[in-house]
Amino acid sequence: MTISGIVSEFNPFHNGHRHIIDKMRKESDCVVAVMSGNYVQRGEPAVFSKYLRTKAALLCGVDLVIELPSPWSAACADCFAFGAISVLQQAGIHALYFGCEYPDIETLTAIAKADQNLDVSAKPNETFAKARERALSEKLQFNCSEILNSPNCNLSVSYINAKDLLGADFSLHPFQRIGTAHDSSQTNANISSASYLREHIENGVLFDEFVPKETVGLYKGAMVSGQYLNKQHFKLAAFLKMRAMTDFSRLPDLSEGLENRLIKAVKCSKNYDDVINATKTKRYTEARIRRLVLSAFLEADQQLFKKAVPYLNILGITKRGEAQIKRIAANAKIPLIYSGKPSIPLDKESEILLNKEVVRNNIYSALLYDPHPSYEDLTNGVIKI
Repeated sequence: MTISGIVSEFNPFHNGHRHIIDKMRKESDCVVAVMSGNYVQRGEPAVFSKYLRTKAALLCGVDLVIELPSPWSAACADCFAFGAISVLQQAGIHALYFGCEYPDIETLTAIAKADQNLDVSAKPNETFAKARERALSEKLQFNCSEILNSPNCNLSVSYINAKDLLGADFSLHPFQRIGTAHDSSQTNANISSASYLREHIENGVLFDEFVPKETVGLYKGAMVSGQYLNKQHFKLAAFLKMRAMTDFSRLPDLSEGLENRLIKAVKCSKNYDDVINATKTKRYTEARIRRLVLSAFLEADQQLFKKAVPYLNILGITKRGEAQIKRIAANAKIPLIYSGKPSIPLDKESEILLNKEVVRNNIYSALLYDPHPSYEDLTNGVIKI
C-alpha cells in the first residue's frame, strides 16, 4: 500500500488543491494531509475553522487529515516545514508531494544542501531572505534569487532540509504549480489563489467556479450562518493583547532590534494595522511581523521553535484513512490524539501544548461572525466521510 503525504493549509480548499489531490490519488492508495489548524503561516487566523476545512478536504479526495498545531502552523518557513514533515514522518508516508514554480528536484536539493549550515551575514537594511539568496548564489555559483523569491520553492527547500534533519525515509515529488501566483489577485480559468478567495469571503462573496462542487454547499452554508472569520475582531483582540503585554522577549523568531521596535510600535499605535506598518522595514517583512503579532496573541514562545510535533491530532478520516490510522497506531513513536483523547499518556510538555491549543481554539471560535461554543476540540470528535 502506497501512502502519499502533502503539507497544507486549505485556506480555503480550492480547484488548485483538487488538481494536486487528484494527481496524488492516481499514484497512491491513501492520501494523508498535515493541515494547519485554526491559525496559518501568513500570521492570521484561518478564514474557516479547521473542522470545516477538514471536511472540505475529505470530500475532495484526502483520506486522513492530521493537525499542525499553532506553534508550527503560524511560524516561519523552516519551523513550519520542520513541524509538518515530523508529522508526516510519524504518519508513515512513502512519498511527499509539493507544488512549486520550479519543480526540478535536483536544483531544489542542491539549494537545500547548500542551505544547511550556511553562513549568512546581512548587510544594513538587508532582509535575512535577501542575504540568504546572495550567500546561496555565491556558494552554488548560479543565481538562486528567482527560485527563492517564489514562496512555494522556498518552502520546498525547507521541506527537503527538514526531511534530512529528521532522517525521514520517503521520496520527494515536486510538481508544477498551476494557475495564479501565490497571493495573486488574478484568476486563470477556474483556478485562483487562496488569497483571492479569502478577500471575497471576507466581503461575504464566494465564487463557485473556483472551488470544487463538493465544497460549494459547505462554504455557502458557513457564510450564511456566520461561520467564518471576522478579521476586524481578530485585529482588535490582537491589538488589545499587545497593549496588555510587558514582555516580548520570549516570542519566536526574534532578532536583534526587532523586539524593541515592536514594543515601541505597540506604545505609539492606535490599532493593529498601525503596529504592523510601524514595525515592518526593508529588513523585517510584513509577513514576519504578522507572525510575531500572532505569536504574541496566542502566547506562543521559543520553546517549541524548530522542534518535532510531539503528537498526532487526528481531525478527519475516510474509510481508507481509518485503515491507515491502525498502521500509524502500530508504528508511530508518539501518541495519537483521537476525539481529544490520547492513545497513550502524554508527557508533561505534550499535555501543556494540547491544553494550550484547546484554549487557542476557544479563542478562534469567538472570532467568527457567529461565535461557536467553547471546547470544540473536546466535543466535535473526528470528522468521518
